[in-house]
Amino acid sequence: MGTALDAQNYHEQAEVAFRRGIDNWKGDPAPIMNNLALNLASQNKLDQAIDMLKKAQEISPGRIELERNMRIITTLKESADDFIIKQEAQKNPPKVAPVKKAAEAPAATKPPITKTTVEKPTAVKVPKEITKTEKPTEAPVKTLAPVPAEKKKNFGSKPQTAPKGE
Repeated sequence: MGTALDAQNYHEQAEVAFRRGIDNWKGDPAPIMNNLALNLASQNKLDQAIDMLKKAQEISPGRIELERNMRIITTLKESADDFIIKQEAQKNPPKVAPVKKAAEAPAATKPPITKTTVEKPTAVKVPKEITKTEKPTEAPVKTLAPVPAEKKKNFGSKPQTAPKGE
């Protein structure tokens, strides 16, 4: 009966039906206690839901659905508590000392104005050696010639290639 009422969003009536069912239950009441806990959670009665699941776990330890629902409802409670704390902080912001108006504030003392002089920049003489643009000299590049076959056999201490023209 409680499950049918709960499914139709008659949560308060379903809670009454679940509690009556627990009183009249024969055998292991953990399943109906689990359903009551879920009903309480849907009504945002998270502390009562957690207490009901703890009682069900004492009666029937090892039921996976009780552990799973305990984790879910505990997480919901933590999130709800965090949400409530944030809402309260927004409604009641911390009191800050009032800021004095400009007329009430003491006059600030300004540093005395002093005259500064700026010197004119002097011309810098650049030596002629620096101003000349010189092109780098191009030296001929040596290319390596292929190694003769008889020298390829003696690898190790002798180089395998010889410069062209030598």
